[in-house]
This record gives sequence, structure tokens and C-alpha cells, in this order.
Amino acid sequence: SGVKVDVEFDFGAVSLCDHEDDGTIGGNVATSLYKGKYYQVQVYTDDDDDMIINTTDDWDIGDRVGINVNKDRVKLSAILNDEDESNKEIDMFSKKVEQETLEIEKNN
Repeated sequence: SGVKVDVEFDFGAVSLCDHEDDGTIGGNVATSLYKGKYYQVQVYTDDDDDMIINTTDDWDIGDRVGINVNKDRVKLSAILNDEDESNKEIDMFSKKVEQETLEIEKNN
């Protein structure tokens, strides 16, 4: 509905899986850098969103992976100027996110 949102989640909210179909979205591994106890993996989604994911698994550059984000660890905030309108649009947006989440869960 044209509502701009800020999406926040910590590194631990994101995980990679071997098969794209096992993830909510798919992406391609661009880099994998060993940081001592974990790997920092850069993944580009099909929409060219760039994600940095910390994982104990090493991934090959070019691997096609599934990406999952733990929805319980995601914080959505509407970016609006008008206080009254923001409350209406946040409620509307929250309902839409809940519907889409239920559809995703139902399809999995």
C-alpha cells in the first residue's frame, strides 16, 4: 500500500540451507570469509538485495542457497511523518505481513 518500512534483524536471525527450495528466498553466494570461529558469507538475492550472514558452514562462491529469516526476530517500523496516519498504516501493514506469513507457512 505504499508504506515505507524499516526492517531490522540481527545476524543470528538469518540461516542458509543447501537447497534453494528449503529457504523462504533464494540467493547466490558472492563471498565466504573465515573469521576464526565462523564464516561471514555475502549473499545476493534475486532482487539484488545484499545480505551478510554469519555461519559455521563454509560456502563456495557461486553456490545457490536458500535463505531463511526467523520472523520472530524481525522488527518492522513504518517510516512516516504524520502520527495519525502512521498508526493506521502500521496496523494495515501488520495485518498484511501476518497474512503473507500465514500463506508462506501454509505453502511450506
